[in-house]
This record gives sequence, structure tokens and C-alpha cells, in this order.
Amino acid sequence: MCFFIAVDKNHNKRDDNERGQHNSECCKKRAPKTGIQPHGRRQPDGACYKELAVYAQLEVGRYFYRRYGISSVFMRLGNGFSADEARPLRARVEALLRLPEKERGLEVRRIEADMEERRQYAFAVAPPYRNGTEYVFDCFTKEQIIWSNYIHNCLTYLHIDDLADAAICAINARYEGSYPIYVTDYVNVLGIESAVLAKLLYPGATINHSLLKGFDALADYREAERIIGFRAKRTFDGRHSDIYA
Repeated sequence: MCFFIAVDKNHNKRDDNERGQHNSECCKKRAPKTGIQPHGRRQPDGACYKELAVYAQLEVGRYFYRRYGISSVFMRLGNGFSADEARPLRARVEALLRLPEKERGLEVRRIEADMEERRQYAFAVAPPYRNGTEYVFDCFTKEQIIWSNYIHNCLTYLHIDDLADAAICAINARYEGSYPIYVTDYVNVLGIESAVLAKLLYPGATINHSLLKGFDALADYREAERIIGFRAKRTFDGRHSDIYA
């Protein structure tokens, strides 16, 4: 999930002649940083994500800063959490880690190949449909949806109250430009060493060991600290042993 906040703090200080003159290094085309550099197919400009909606939002922020000087942050949010979902996911990851290294890599690739085939089928033949407040994918099992959701979101977590705090920080912070940032807990949701998770679940990706130490989140939460002063307070840090007992 993503969240876009734009703040025009200089609206009454500019006239029409000033508009259209804004151009800054802080509007460079980039996506929120992760501790891994994804491999495979990419969007233009070397960006990391496949969803065109992400790029559309990023471009909106860049345009309004260039054209009108309106600053903004594009917040890529951490995943929600359900212990009932996360426990079987952790058990599956632990089972993969018990395999010989060559076999675990082959198994992860098999899982991802199967998921990709099902995605292609889902959107070409059997698209998802809404059932009340949920979208239903007939060609995916519940376990496959959980796997895809957590892996796609880099095993991140964000409490809804922290989301509200982040929105307040983004409105009140002093910054100039348009920035994409991750807003997430600063530890990964599974309580397994992050470098181990990255190597296992994102085969072929380049691991940034300077960003992945201990249970650090696989998404770079530090940009949110630097730009809007946000750090998650409802964290899993030190709680993994209780959650997965």
C-alpha cells in the first residue's frame, strides 16, 4: 500500500512568474530504497518496482515540485500483520532454510515461477473480484496469497497508529522537494536475520550489507527518519520470541 502527502508551505509567497522555475536534485527519478537491489525485469530509469501506479504517483510529486514548488513525500507503507498468517510463513521459511543450499534456491525459484504463472493467468483469464471488502483470487490458495503479500512487501510491518504518526510527521516536517520513502517498522516481521532472508527469498538480488544488520527491515526506513523525522514506535523489536513461541 502507498500513501501520498503533498504540502505547499509557500503558496502565499509566490506569484505566477515564480512558478515553473523549480528544479532540484531532490526530484531525481528514484524509488524507495531497500536493502536489496532486485534483479530481472525493471521499469524505465532503472527503477525497482513493476507497478505502474507507483511510478504515476512518483511522477505526480516530481511534477508539482518542479511546476509549483509543492513539496511532497510518497510513502510506501509496511505490511499489515496477522500472527495467524505470519506463523505458517515463518515455518515455511524455516523449512526452506533446513534444505541444502542448492535445493533451497531451486525450491524458491519453483515457488516464484508457479506464482508468476498464476498471476499471468489471473489477470488474463480469471481476474480478481470483490467479495464485500476483500478481493478474491480464485487461482491462488490462501497460503500463496500470504506468501506473495509478505515477500512483495519485503517482510515489512507497520502499525496503523504509526501510519497516523507518519502522516502527521510528513505534514509538519520541514523539507524541500519530492521524496519516495518507506514507512515501516525498523525490524523485519519474521525475526530471522535479514541477510539470510534476503539471500533466500530474493535469489539473484544484490544484498546491501551496510543496510542489513541483525533483524533490520529489508526496506530502508532510515530515509523516513532523515526527511520527516518518523521512526516506528509500535515495533516488533525484541518481541519476535513472544510472537512465534
